[in-house]
Amino acid sequence: MRTEARRPTFRQLEAFHAVMTGGSMKAAAETLFISQAAVSKLIASLEEDLGLSLFESKRGGLRPSEAGQVMHQQTRQLFGAVWKLADLADKLRDREAGRLRIAAMSTLSVSGLPRLLAGVLQGREALQVEVDTFSSNEIIGLVRDRRYDIGLAMPPVDLDGVELIQAYRLRCKCISATPGDFGGAARVDPSMLAGREFVSLAEGSFTRLRIDELFTAQNIPRRMAVSARSPATVATFVLHGRGVSIVDPFTAADHGAHGGGVHEFDPPIPSTVLWLKAVGAPLPAVFPDIRAAFDEAVRPLLLEGWVA
Repeated sequence: MRTEARRPTFRQLEAFHAVMTGGSMKAAAETLFISQAAVSKLIASLEEDLGLSLFESKRGGLRPSEAGQVMHQQTRQLFGAVWKLADLADKLRDREAGRLRIAAMSTLSVSGLPRLLAGVLQGREALQVEVDTFSSNEIIGLVRDRRYDIGLAMPPVDLDGVELIQAYRLRCKCISATPGDFGGAARVDPSMLAGREFVSLAEGSFTRLRIDELFTAQNIPRRMAVSARSPATVATFVLHGRGVSIVDPFTAADHGAHGGGVHEFDPPIPSTVLWLKAVGAPLPAVFPDIRAAFDEAVRPLLLEGWVA
C-alpha cells in the first residue's frame, strides 16, 4: 500500500531551494542565516515527508538526484512567484502598482484627465487606471455602489452615500468659432454678446443657471440657438459657427486646441468640480499623487480658491 507524502512546509522548501541554488549546505546556511546543521535537518525532514531522496552523496559534496532536479524546477517557479509578490508589494508601497477606477464627466474624461494621468502614470507600468464617462448623477450612483473608486462630477448632485474629497471653483471662459472673434479681444463681457447667437448648456446645470441670471440681471438679450447637455457638444456647435458660449475652462482649453477662440469672461462665472468617494471607502494609494497633479493643473483656473 502506497504511503501518501506529507505536505512540505515553506521553510523546508526554502532550505532545499537554497541548497540547490547555492550548491552546498554551507552556502544555503549563509543565505538563510541559520547553521548548516539546521539546513541538514530541514532537508532530512523534507525527504522523509516526501518519501524521496533529493540528494546523492558524491565525492566533493552533494549532488541532486533525479527527483531533486525535478523538484528544483518547481521550487524555481515557486520562489520566482514569491519574489514577484515581494516586488509588487514594494511597488504598492511606492504607489507604482494597483488599480484605480475613475468615473468622470465627459468634460474631463475626454481630454483633460487623460493628459493629467499620463504624467502620473509615467514609470508606473504596474498601475492600472480605468477612466469611464458618465453624467454627474450616474457617477454618484456608481461611486456609492463602489463600482468605481473615485468620481469626478459637477453639481447639482445628491451626495447621499458619497463623501466629498475636494471641491474646486473654477472660472468659466467664453468660446467662439475663431480666435479673431470679438476683434481678437482676449477678454469679453456680457455686453459684447448682446444679440449674438448663443449655444447654451442644457437647463438644470449650475453653470447654465448662473449664466442666465447674469444676462437677465443686466437685461442683455441673446439669441438662444442651440442647447446641449454635454459641454463638449456645445463647443462643437460653436466651432462650426453656430454661435458663442460660456463653458468650463477644461472644455474651453480643448476648444482652443481645436482652433476655436477662447476669451476670458467678466464678471466671473464659477464652474464647480467635485472629487468624490463612497462613504467609508478607503482612498486608493495612488490618489494623492493624482490629486496633487490635478491641483497643480487647475491652480491657474481657480476663481476663489479651494472649497472643501
